[in-house]
Amino acid sequence: MQEGLFFSLPTAEYLKFNNIYSGSFGEFNYKLFPDVEKSSVRVVVWKGRYSFEKSDLLFEENFNFEDNLIKKIDEWLKIKKEEI
Repeated sequence: MQEGLFFSLPTAEYLKFNNIYSGSFGEFNYKLFPDVEKSSVRVVVWKGRYSFEKSDLLFEENFNFEDNLIKKIDEWLKIKKEEI
C-alpha cells in the first residue's frame, strides 16, 4: 500500500503482474483490473454491500500504465466518491 493516498491502493508494481485489486470505503467499492498486454488498468466502482459480480457498476475508467498511475486512480476515485 502507498502512503499519502486517500484510498487503499496497491503499488503500480503489484498491478504490473496482472494482480487484481479491490477495496472499499464504507459502501463505496472499487476494483482494479490490470491488463499488462494493453498497458492499462480498468477501474470500476459500485455502491452497496454486495460483491462486484452481484452489483450494477456506477463508473468505469481505463488508465494507462505511466508515471503517477496510482495517484491518478486515487484522484479519480475521490471525484467519483463525491458524485455518489
